[in-house]
Amino acid sequence: EDVAGPPDLNCHDSFKSFYIGIGMSILASIIRSATYHLNYFPILGTWFYFRINGWFIAWKVQKWYLFAKGFGFGEQVSHVFRNGSFHSFGAPAAILEIIPVFNAFFMFTNAIGGALWIIDIERGTYPMNW
Repeated sequence: EDVAGPPDLNCHDSFKSFYIGIGMSILASIIRSATYHLNYFPILGTWFYFRINGWFIAWKVQKWYLFAKGFGFGEQVSHVFRNGSFHSFGAPAAILEIIPVFNAFFMFTNAIGGALWIIDIERGTYPMNW
């Protein structure tokens, strides 16, 4: 079985990944601030808040994978918002990460879950709309 090694990163790729991270953080902060007030509406507002902000947690765990696949910032944004699986992973991950005391533990388990998700994508057992 042919196993690929880590991608070769040069200086240009390092800056590109830095700007992707900065862009992602700015976009996530704007969306989080805009959706914070949804929590004032019981049940449905909270559901929408986690559904929308879950995208960013799912994107955070897949950011380096998408970068290694050659996706730029705009392509990542388009891919993340087009793909429903980011909702499915991100909403429960966001809920788990707000539980006091256990949130640090769940940050690690969400990262592991994201890695397992990437393995499924690479093996072809999880359909991904590219």
